[in-house]
Amino acid sequence: MSYLMKRTHLEDIDGISYFGQFLAEDFFLAKHLHEKGFCHQVAAIPAQQNVASTSIVAYKDRMVRWLRLRLNMMPITAGFLEPLGESIPLGIFASWSASHLFGISPYAWFAGHILVWFSLDYIQLTGVQNGPLPFPFPMYTAAWIIRELLYIHVYFEALCNVRRIKWGKRMYYLSNFGKSLRVVNERSLLHV
Repeated sequence: MSYLMKRTHLEDIDGISYFGQFLAEDFFLAKHLHEKGFCHQVAAIPAQQNVASTSIVAYKDRMVRWLRLRLNMMPITAGFLEPLGESIPLGIFASWSASHLFGISPYAWFAGHILVWFSLDYIQLTGVQNGPLPFPFPMYTAAWIIRELLYIHVYFEALCNVRRIKWGKRMYYLSNFGKSLRVVNERSLLHV
């Protein structure tokens, strides 16, 4: 995601160079503008993202990188609350609750939960695409299953070595709340 903002507004918050210390500079720019009283508006038309590589490994690595950023910027939200909003953990908790509170089979509840989640994701994606999907339904199904199962791996990989992020060909060390330091070699981390 990205933000569009006026240059004069950037100058009011020390200019863009100040935000070069962050890997998620767009987030911090918007956050500081919001703290200064500026309002955000969401565009009615979704922005298109051009992703260089569409392999599953490249997707997983990008998700790990973004989750590590969020874990350093908002540890409680990203570390504890965000996983609870994913289909599998939420389905497990809801199934257990339905079983204990209402005597409903947890397996039936979980299957229904996953089917509803899958269907709502499909409806939302067709809405974003403004029509039929540009790929066949079986491909959507396979991609959806891979994404939902992959999140568990992404979460635990992001927790391991959470302060380091590989961005392109460079390695960065993150401090709390998103400030970054480029890692040239292991010795460059000795003063951190």
